[in-house]
Amino acid sequence: MQRQDYPRPEFVRPRIMSLDGEWERINEPLTPEQSLTAPFGGSFAAPYLPGSLPAEARSPEMWLRRRFELLPFDVSGSVILNFNGISGAYSAYLNGVPLFSGAGPHPNHVEVTPFVRAGENVLTVYSASRPFSEGLTGSVWLEFAAKSFFSFLRPTAVYRDKAVYLRGMIRGSTEGLRVVVEVAFDGRAILKKIYRAEPDFTLHVPLGRLPDMWSEGRGKIYDIRVTLLFPDGAVADRVYTYTAFKEFSVLKGETYINGRKCFFKCLSDPMYYPATIKKKRSEIFSEGVAKAEALGFNTIFFREYPSPTELYILDKFGMHAIVSLPHIVTEDQSYRSLIMRDFGHPCIAIWNPEPDNYDADTARRIYSGIKAADPLHPVMFAKFKELYCADIYTFTAPAEEIPLYLSMRFNGGKFSEKEELRFIRSHPGLMKAEELGALPAFFYPAEGVASGNKGRAFGKGLRPKADPPEMTTGLQGYLSEPLYDSPGGEGLLTFSREFKNPVAISKPGRPH
Repeated sequence: MQRQDYPRPEFVRPRIMSLDGEWERINEPLTPEQSLTAPFGGSFAAPYLPGSLPAEARSPEMWLRRRFELLPFDVSGSVILNFNGISGAYSAYLNGVPLFSGAGPHPNHVEVTPFVRAGENVLTVYSASRPFSEGLTGSVWLEFAAKSFFSFLRPTAVYRDKAVYLRGMIRGSTEGLRVVVEVAFDGRAILKKIYRAEPDFTLHVPLGRLPDMWSEGRGKIYDIRVTLLFPDGAVADRVYTYTAFKEFSVLKGETYINGRKCFFKCLSDPMYYPATIKKKRSEIFSEGVAKAEALGFNTIFFREYPSPTELYILDKFGMHAIVSLPHIVTEDQSYRSLIMRDFGHPCIAIWNPEPDNYDADTARRIYSGIKAADPLHPVMFAKFKELYCADIYTFTAPAEEIPLYLSMRFNGGKFSEKEELRFIRSHPGLMKAEELGALPAFFYPAEGVASGNKGRAFGKGLRPKADPPEMTTGLQGYLSEPLYDSPGGEGLLTFSREFKNPVAISKPGRPH
């Protein structure tokens, strides 16, 4: 079964079962059939944290197994299996049925409704790589969605109209059916409206009051319950979703949220965590985000594609998300379905295609595909020198060189006019200096991001050597430390230990 886009209501909050944590492991060649019942003597903590895989677990090939229980309710609707990364050459099987194969670490999102069953299920993964396989490098989870009358549902909040527009589609005949829309805010119901059902509908849901805006540190969410009623009043279907009022714009090379300049202060989420932690991924992530916010950060940079749970957590915290789209292949459009599902999350700020080794034609096709799926949010290609298209210009430099780089933007380097012309001739299609000068600039510090420096160079480099980056015209953000500590010692926890007053680097304060 090949990886595929799957139909389901969009931006509807799915119920999720995390399969992160302890997996069984064996480093021996097996057939898929043997992997269901063979004794596995070892264990594996997924997602794998680089540096934490014990020597006895290292092997050019690895089988991993996870058993999980499902209720009859779980398998009554659609079930989607999500892998955010599998190392090397891999194959995945559910109850002995082959799901997909490939070479990674590509993400895979596949509908497994025909293969799951009530009771025990067995998920097995084969991974092969030299010198040794790293197994599962990203989160694994199941999503459950009812097989509903609603085949599509998306809310859009428009501040100037003081209203939510609810776009949806209903399968089958809608004669005599009614749609009931209920909106709640801060746990209180604020309106209920009834509409005639149509197969393809757009409903205007006026709030009758000035909406509260979503902004940094203020996750102002409007919860929405949509119910489809039969003519006799019985419930045919019910779907929950949510939205928020947020205005994002780019003006003269600056990004704005709700009319105020936004400066992204980032922590990187590599999507793994130490094997010694036994908590759920969502709990660890929530704790990390809370600590990040307390330290003055306002953005999480996802290195792998996040689950709806992580996006919902950021929506509620009032934190921004820069979302990587790893390992995009232009012929494989599955990433577009993820973007179309998730771009309405208020936390989404920037899309970041990775890796960055695209030629001009490939980069433009990917850029066009992302913008077709989501025309609202900017796209950031992290490409050194050879930048062909982007909405945000990125570069790496020591803090004291920020003003120089801002005045000499050209594809990641410092070039004279003659050098620039020669470079453009040898790399057709590059963005010109004047084009880059009109883009917002996203800054990665040259100090403070290497493994083992424990955050000291980063903190000291930004304060005494240059003005705070958010005070520098045209500069939009910087990337700081990993969200979690790793075996090397760098990370958010180390960052908080190294500085008595780390919030000082984030002046001026965030807008409220």
